[in-house]
Amino acid sequence: MDIKTKSLSELEAIYKERVEHWRNQRAEHLKKAEECAQQIEAYDQKLRHIVALVNGPSAAAAIPAPLPPRRPARKQGKRRRKSPIRDATLKVLRNRPGQKLTVAQIRTAIRKDTHKRCSRQAINVGVDILEKMGLIKCDRAPKGSGAQFVFWAL
Repeated sequence: MDIKTKSLSELEAIYKERVEHWRNQRAEHLKKAEECAQQIEAYDQKLRHIVALVNGPSAAAAIPAPLPPRRPARKQGKRRRKSPIRDATLKVLRNRPGQKLTVAQIRTAIRKDTHKRCSRQAINVGVDILEKMGLIKCDRAPKGSGAQFVFWAL
């Protein structure tokens, strides 16, 4: 398949099909993982029962309990500071549902709401963090707007 010779609508259809395929694959794997966890738990209980019958209740207690699923470890020592600029940015975007704002527009809105000045860099950092947290979305700004990105709240 040569991507360069496909039309945009054909590419869109191909990529939608691929995304759907991989979503289905992921769902199947998650379902299978849940079934495996249930089977492990059932056999672990049966093992404890058999060990208790053979060696007595104290030996069954010696078998370690199954470990809970692992979560990724958090980085210790760094606590994320509660930023008033980040909170103000999120408030501005949530107060304007359906609007896509540039950083300059967000900065102006913060100035109008709080009567305090903030730097463009502080807003950029806050917007990046909010996007990583999944609270806002980012997209390319339209041509001629003078900005690179526009943001909106989810």
